[in-house]
Amino acid sequence: MNFKIPSKIRLAGVEHEVRLHPHLGADTNARGTASYFSRTIDIDPALPPVELQHGFLHEVMHMIDHIFATELTESQIGRLAYGVSELIQQLENDG
Repeated sequence: MNFKIPSKIRLAGVEHEVRLHPHLGADTNARGTASYFSRTIDIDPALPPVELQHGFLHEVMHMIDHIFATELTESQIGRLAYGVSELIQQLENDG
């Protein structure tokens, strides 16, 4: 898997910092967290590659949901993140 977690992303013209947060899962029981107010996404770097990718995309989906007021449920965000993750993996394998 060649997917790299970026240190910053831009959504709706606003920069968001992406931070690797060791032990996040032990501290919060989550793969990642998103803060709309501080414009940050924290991800636990100890996750296996596929879970790291999914966790990052899941938190990005939360940010998109908040910015564009789509009001997705947690379940919908999870399914969307898995779908995008599968697409990225397919593109990496076919490339």
